Amino acid sequence: HETPRHSRASSAMTQPQPLEGEPKLQVIGAGWGRTGTNSLKMALEKLLDGPCYHMFECVKRPDFQKWIDAYAGKPDWKGIFTHPDGDKFYKATVDYPACGMYRQLMEAYPDAKVLLTVRDPEKWYDSAIETIWSWRCGEQNPAHRIFEYFRKFQEQAQAFHNATMLPGVKRTDREGSIKSFKAWTETVKSTVPPEKLLVFDVKEGWEPLCKFL
Repeated sequence: HETPRHSRASSAMTQPQPLEGEPKLQVIGAGWGRTGTNSLKMALEKLLDGPCYHMFECVKRPDFQKWIDAYAGKPDWKGIFTHPDGDKFYKATVDYPACGMYRQLMEAYPDAKVLLTVRDPEKWYDSAIETIWSWRCGEQNPAHRIFEYFRKFQEQAQAFHNATMLPGVKRTDREGSIKSFKAWTETVKSTVPPEKLLVFDVKEGWEPLCKFL
């Protein structure tokens, strides 16, 4: 009769303890997906010597409901920016869905710098509509809504869409999407203090990124 109690005690001892303190993001990425954000993620992880949050992390854990709540005005930044290992916080965030909330993140992390990744708008749309905005992607395909995972994924995507795209624009609308992309770029430039903002094309390489950080 001692074994079950011993097993429960051992299990309790191995449960990860909540990480003390709060995340302190150093970099907030405001650029949309398909602007080199994965390359930027890897670069930041080297430069900051710590993990960088990206859509990949959101999908793996997954954090859909946390982001749905955040877009609804009820963010749990510690829950989002605690690494799945439970032993560290993320030091930066790039890409969707965090980029759509860069202003809220600036309020939460006033010492953070903002990185806006940019790309030729026409090429950006061609890339997005063939990948992350493709009907083949689970985030977009309505047939996938039979699964709870994809329902939440799509609900999160809609929250991002509502917060970032020009009113009435659908992702299949090439002209409207490109206008939205350009408008977002100008919005970021006009709302982030110049000394805290780097407008960055990944083709520029390491030098401007290193100087900025």
